[in-house]
Amino acid sequence: MAFWIRRKDGDGLQGERSVPVAAPAERLRLLEEFERSGQGWFWSTDADGCITYISENATKALGSEMGPLTGKRLTSLFILEKDKGAAAETGTSERTLPFLMSAKNTIANVELRLNLPDKEVWWSIHGRAQYDADGKFIGYRGNGKDITDERQSRHDASRMALYDSLTGLANRHHMTRRLESILASYKSAGRSCALMMLDLDRFKQVNDTLGHRAGDDLIQAVGQRLGEMLANGDTLARLGGDEFAIVHAHAPGLMAALGLSQRIVEAINKPFDIFGSEAFVGVSIGIATADLNEADAHELT
Repeated sequence: MAFWIRRKDGDGLQGERSVPVAAPAERLRLLEEFERSGQGWFWSTDADGCITYISENATKALGSEMGPLTGKRLTSLFILEKDKGAAAETGTSERTLPFLMSAKNTIANVELRLNLPDKEVWWSIHGRAQYDADGKFIGYRGNGKDITDERQSRHDASRMALYDSLTGLANRHHMTRRLESILASYKSAGRSCALMMLDLDRFKQVNDTLGHRAGDDLIQAVGQRLGEMLANGDTLARLGGDEFAIVHAHAPGLMAALGLSQRIVEAINKPFDIFGSEAFVGVSIGIATADLNEADAHELT
């Protein structure tokens, strides 16, 4: 199919050239191929926000949990609770969707968790308000895609940047950020905290005698034992090797930190069961306390 455009050349003569335009059937075929590719799908609503169309592959992805989707409010497909993780990663949250639609604003890359009971599925949706020839709002048209795997990849990458892979504890970077946050808030509140640096004694002997796998198990067991001794708000980190750190957020002074360190020494001195053998290690602890004028995490570490 083609239509004609009349143009005027530089010499004043008029010419004609044909410009190909996809026929409606061809456009429909292209849209169907896009949907089948798995890269995305389409949706539309009426002026009340109720679904008038949603692609078949989007419906199939939901299974039978939600039943027929046509006629349901688009917002009912999602858990409309603020997701702090999503907000931190994308600057958006589920609460923005009802607001955008009520204001007839453009929906751009809003990440939403589907309201499914037994699995976690996330969609990213885009949409624009539609108006008739008289300028009356008639609903939304848009597209979307499944971003569940993408979000999981982002989550995994973020976790790797903040947590130790062996123990699942905070790493040095996360611990430093936590310490900076505590120091900033405690300085304004007139409170103090303590940073405790721990080195295991005789760990190399256990590692050399029982093997690296036993050493890894011992590190995990030490982390678990330490974690059981901490209060809410404290942060336990593995810095690497046999080094740990504790941000003791509720230490009113040096004596409180000394009391916790003594309990830690007694706990770590107890034997660990590693592959049916008793492993004995000790721990050396250094303590730095932050007074009201010392609010630099790097000075403490």
